[in-house]
Amino acid sequence: MTLWEIDIHPADGQPDLIGTGLTAEVHELGLPQSIRIVAAHAYLIQGALDRTDLDKVAKGLLSDSITERAVVAAVPSEILIQPPKRGGVSDANATLIQVLRKPGVMDPTALSTQKALHDLQVPAEAVRTLRKYWISNASSSDIDRLRQRLLANESIEQAYVGALPFSAIQIGSEYHFQPITVPIRNLNEASLEVLSRSGQLYMTTPEMLTVQKHFQELGREPTDIELE
Repeated sequence: MTLWEIDIHPADGQPDLIGTGLTAEVHELGLPQSIRIVAAHAYLIQGALDRTDLDKVAKGLLSDSITERAVVAAVPSEILIQPPKRGGVSDANATLIQVLRKPGVMDPTALSTQKALHDLQVPAEAVRTLRKYWISNASSSDIDRLRQRLLANESIEQAYVGALPFSAIQIGSEYHFQPITVPIRNLNEASLEVLSRSGQLYMTTPEMLTVQKHFQELGREPTDIELE
């Protein structure tokens, strides 16, 4: 099983709209005017695939052959972290930041891509999307600030500096829902007050007693969601 990456860059002569827009936002943050950002988006595709399959997918499904160019390689590969040439020039000292969604966070583009690959009978086991930024003329503190303030949403995304630290997409096991019940029917008033505080319910004792009576009448304990 191989993890492949398909990077999508602007074609030669085409503008890097994302990179240019981010560079403008960098300056609005009060960071040095010399900082430049070059951007690309990418797909991580895992499965028993060969290079021929991926080349067809890259050119026929994931990129526009007129305005974009695709780079296909297995992870890890030096070509995937090298700064791209824009206008015939690249910055060999640029710092690469790669951003992808955390495990468990929905990735609609990845899901639709995986479905399209399935329809094309391309055996993709898993797909993830990825954003890539090469940053020039920035100090390490500048890069940390950019990562936190501009390039990634740390609540749902993870950002890596340099090469990706993995060569396979972790595929989680099937989720089975298990309800959690909260014993409330036999609690005294003091225990109900403790439950209200510890469960961050912020209810008064009379309110807790009302809830308790309701579930006593139902003949069962509430689930944690019902109680909230």
